[in-house]
Parts: sequence; C-alpha cells; structure tokens
Amino acid sequence: MSQKRYLCISDYIISPYDGEKHLIPAHNLPKLYRVHSDTCFFVTAVQLEDPGFARGFETLIWLRPQTDGKYKIPEHSICKCGATMLWLVTAANKRIPVDCRYDIVGQKVFVPKIMTSHFATCPLVKEFIRKKETEIKEIRYGEGKS
Repeated sequence: MSQKRYLCISDYIISPYDGEKHLIPAHNLPKLYRVHSDTCFFVTAVQLEDPGFARGFETLIWLRPQTDGKYKIPEHSICKCGATMLWLVTAANKRIPVDCRYDIVGQKVFVPKIMTSHFATCPLVKEFIRKKETEIKEIRYGEGKS
C-alpha cells in the first residue's frame, strides 16, 4: 500500500466563467493535481472545521479546488527536523520557509502577523544561520584571529 502524502479536500468554488458555485469532490482532485489516488486521504472542508479532526493531517500536502483551474502541487519541503514547510515570498521579495498549516496552503506571500517562519520553531535553526560576509572573508583569506 502506498504511503499517504496528500489530503484532498472537497469544497465549493465560484466559477470565473459562469459566476456559479460548484462543488469539486475530493475524489476528483488527484486527477486534477496529477497524483495517484492511493497516496491521498479524502475529506470535506466541513470535516476540517473541527480542529481535532484537522490536527492529524498537518504533515500532509493539502490539495484544494482552485478557482483559476491551475492545479499545481504547493511548493513545500521537509526540513532536516522533519517538519513540513511551505516556501513563501516576503514583502522584500525574499524566499522564507514557513511552518505548514492547513489554512495557509495555497498562499504565496508571507504575512508575519498570521504565519510563523520556520526559523522561529525549528530545533535545528543554528545549522541554517549563515555567517556574516566579513567572517567568511577572514576565514577565506587567512585574515582571521590567530
């Protein structure tokens, strides 16, 4: 049996073509996103309103119906600490890893007041801190302290 990687969520969208509300069943999403249905759990948006229910699916990639019809798997990765992260863009147009939560999947821009940078929660954050350029030059050219 395949390992489950995706959570397919039935939900309504408003069509940009006819302005009507359409239900997109969760079982249609694997085909739209081009993933194998054996790798998916299937739920409804109503089920996810219960925080206790949603808590068990935090590490999966959440796939929802898209109004624009562009079904691309959200950009994510797994940190060395094992956490699932989304990569978003800051206001300064820099990429930032963000803790993956069901309510931010599909977002493109980092919003500090409602999202948490993974740097704030990662137990391995010290491994990712870059040295200042001057420290690097000192090491590279042998100008460091002796």
